[in-house]
Order: sequence, then C-alpha cells, then structure tokens
Amino acid sequence: MKGHRNWHQFIECLKPTFARTQTPNEGLEPLEARPSNRSDTAYLDGLRGIAAFIVFILHLWMPFDRTTVLGFGPGLSYGIFNLPILRVVRSGKAMVRIFFVISGYVLTLSPARHYLDSSGEHYNKLGKALIKRPFRLFLPPIATTLLAMLLFRLGAFQTAEEMEALPAHLPAQTILLRKTFFDQLVDWAGFVAHKLTNPWGWVEDLFVDPDASYYGAHLWTIQTEFRCSIITLTTLQSLFVLRSISMRYFLSCSLILFCVVWLRWDVALFLAGMTLCLLDVERNARTIDRNYLGDTARITDSAHLRPSRENSRSRFWYEFAPWGLLVLGLWAVSYPDEKAGRALGFGLASKLCDSVDFWQSVGALAVVWSVGRLRPLKGMLSTKWLQYLGALSYSLYLVHYPFLETVGWRLTQLLREYFSSAAVQAGVGRSLGILAGNVIAFIFSTLTLLWASDYTWRALDKPCLRLLRWLDSVL
Repeated sequence: MKGHRNWHQFIECLKPTFARTQTPNEGLEPLEARPSNRSDTAYLDGLRGIAAFIVFILHLWMPFDRTTVLGFGPGLSYGIFNLPILRVVRSGKAMVRIFFVISGYVLTLSPARHYLDSSGEHYNKLGKALIKRPFRLFLPPIATTLLAMLLFRLGAFQTAEEMEALPAHLPAQTILLRKTFFDQLVDWAGFVAHKLTNPWGWVEDLFVDPDASYYGAHLWTIQTEFRCSIITLTTLQSLFVLRSISMRYFLSCSLILFCVVWLRWDVALFLAGMTLCLLDVERNARTIDRNYLGDTARITDSAHLRPSRENSRSRFWYEFAPWGLLVLGLWAVSYPDEKAGRALGFGLASKLCDSVDFWQSVGALAVVWSVGRLRPLKGMLSTKWLQYLGALSYSLYLVHYPFLETVGWRLTQLLREYFSSAAVQAGVGRSLGILAGNVIAFIFSTLTLLWASDYTWRALDKPCLRLLRWLDSVL
C-alpha cells in the first residue's frame, strides 16, 4: 500500500501543472511588484511568455529553413509567415528586445512606487534588487547547463556535424567533447565563469569563437541581462536624487540616446523600459488624484457632467492611438534580419535606416507601450493560460535549446523524412509530406517542451524565487 502511494506521488510529480489538481495559475510568481499592485502588471507576464515561445519557434525551424531571417518577396520567400506583421512569429531576435524592455520596466516598478509614496523605502528596494539580481539570473542557468553537460557526456546531444548537416547547413554552436569527465567539468566551469556570468564582455566578443564550447548558445542574454540590470538600477538611484521631474526625463532620454549612438541597443532598451515605467507610475498617480478631485468637483459643479469637444478629442486620442502604434510596432518588430531592402513592406524603411537593431528596438518599445494602454489586450494577456506561459517563460527559455539539441531537431528531421517519403509514394508531392511532418513535429515538440519547462519551473525556478523572498526578508 505504501509502495502504491509512493508510486502515485511520483506519477503526480511528473505531471505538468495544468494536469494536476490545482488550477494552472496557482502559485504563479508575480513580477517584482507589491502583491496589491499585481493585477495591473500581470499582462507583462503574458507578453513575456509569448515572446519566449516565439524564440523557441525560431530556434526550432532555423536549422531547416534559411528563410526564417528573410522577408516576403522574389528571391526571398513567398511563405505567409514572411509577410509584414505575420513575420512576428519568426522574429525571435526581436522578442529578446521585448524581454529587455520588460526587464527594465519590472526592475523600476517597485522602487518607483515607493519613491512616489515618499516613504524613503525606494533606496532600500534598489539595494535589495542589486543584491538579489545575480541570484535570480545566474542560479537557474548554472543548474541547467550542468545538466546539459551531463546529458552530453551520456551521448544525448547531437554532434556539431549532425547539426550542420540539417537542411539549412548553419554553423553549430554546441558543446565540444573533452577527453575525460574532469576535463569536461572544467570546460563547463569555464563557460559559466567566462561567458554565462561575465558582465564585462560584450556578446559580440564572448559568443563568436567557433572553437569554444557552448553549453547554451542562447544564454548570451543572461550576462547581458545582468549587466543591463546593474546599469538600470544604478541609473535609477541617480535619477531619484533629482527633484525636477523634467530634468529626470531629460537625463534618462539623454542616456538612451547616448547608448544608441554607441550601438548599445541592449542597454538602451533597458533604460527605455525604465523610463516607460516611470512615466506610467507617475501617470497612474496623477490619474488617481485627478479622479478624486473630479469627483469632489462634480458634487458642486454640474457643468462637469457635460463632456467638452476638447475632452472628446482627448478621449479619441487616448483610446485609438495605442492601436495604431501597436500595428506600427508589430510591423517594426517583424523587420527582417537580412535583406530587408528587398522584402515587401520594408523597402522604404531600409532606405531611411538599414539597421535591423533600430527598427526592431523601436518596435519592441512601441509594442510594450501600446499593450499597456489597451485594456482588451491587457485582459487577454492576463488570462490564466497566458499567465501560466508567463510563469514558465524563464524556464522555457533556459531549457528549449538543450531540448532541441537532444530531441527536437532529431524528431523534426525524422518526421520530415518519413512523411515526405510517404507523400512521394502516395503521389501527393514531397512538399505536402514535409508540411505534415513539420506540423506533427511542432505539436509534439511544443507539448514535450512545455512539460520539461513546467518541471524545471517547479524543481528549479520556484525554489530560486523562494530563496529570493528569504533574502528579501533578511536584508
């Protein structure tokens, strides 16, 4: 009986969260904000979850389709998902830019709210955030890369030659085999020390060596997040010293422009998210004050009940301008990574500025800004399933690449070959068979990855968050 109960508990533990007894959003960890303010920032979790999933989509198909980085047009691709805006589902690089804007926003949120309530608690929040940030960013990927190293030694990973033999023939960045297990462990430690946790080197220098081992080629974002987080928090501390609000925004915008001039788009996006958060927090505070004063005035002045033409124009701008900006933002986010000047919908933009960094960064900021002002989208992004995806986002991002190197790409190649061969024999065309293989591989890979991400979230990410809460209580 006891053995049966233990076996049942083991099976229950392996089930993903949505298949267990609790609801999918039970136990979701909030953004770094006070619990009372959780609901008005929940949409950022949903947006972050979608962005992480799109990164997975890009990495799943890149070894099989070189057109993932191209737009729509002759000599490029005629695929429907290469069209402007629709190409968002292939814009994994732009999704990372959205991560950076959200991170800058979230890091600023709690200190900014405490700054406005004049409690003096904002400096305490900034200090704690500086201490907690390396634990939050580094502990989970250190664990997942160690697991990747062990799986590699067991032969679970594809070799670099196997990856480069896939249809797109892209150069592989993966783990290199060392002579002994100890040598492999030293190699992994070198990756952690010199690449994963190194905030002093730019990604252009750290993740380009073809002869180096990469225990996660996608993890360049981690050291970037850490560096930009420290810059954002220290900048925020300086801005709080300024009494003048206009001077505060002038300085923050000047710093953003400075970063853009030096092509540090990662830092610029963090600081842009910080500035956007400061604007939102102060706007919300003014709205609360204005609503209170407006209610008081309406008691004594019935004229306020008659909406003026000026108020109508203002309301039109407030309600419809974000939709227009969202469309423009999605268009900019879908700017092709290569050969944009030849792609439908981007020819003029590439003549004005041929930098993919510029257009995708502007698009990322526009998307985050507009979504935060559109109630229907905020409500959609706050639904329980997108909140669940948001809770998994960090774990999903960490494990999706090792999953692809061990299971995803092998399975996709196998299914594509099987169904294309079957389609040729059935006389329906090889391309239809490849499409069928792609669809089945995508469904199976997605479900398997969600299970792996869910387990990583429960076994690794949530304990890490509990550690951060403990640190917060003792600091």
